[in-house]
Amino acid sequence: MSFYNSDGCDYENQEEDQEGQLTPVQHKMKAILAKKGQMIVDKLLDHMSPRNQDDLESTLNASTILLDFCENDYCFNLLTAPEAMKKLIHVCCQGDHNQQNLPYALNLLTQIIMQYSDTEKEITEERKQ
Repeated sequence: MSFYNSDGCDYENQEEDQEGQLTPVQHKMKAILAKKGQMIVDKLLDHMSPRNQDDLESTLNASTILLDFCENDYCFNLLTAPEAMKKLIHVCCQGDHNQQNLPYALNLLTQIIMQYSDTEKEITEERKQ
């Protein structure tokens, strides 16, 4: 049916070929979104750090969101970026200085470790190391 509606030019095929390529504006937007994603992860980890000693609700909210990040491949990549992992490990190693948040931070770290053994998760070998 589409053959009869087509005017015979290859314009439709050109559009399909270009869908996989990003424009410079789209590349810029992708970089901005990645940077904002890292900022979000960083701020959520702050809520689980010694900086937050008196707001348990904030800790619980951050913990819930970060645990949800483990379920999404894109968000999981943000969460397991080297800087985010360093920060999470630092938070987990603060012991007495972070008693309120420590169980939640350790639970998040445990969930991340468990995700690495999930065969359905698309994690590169480089990231696993």
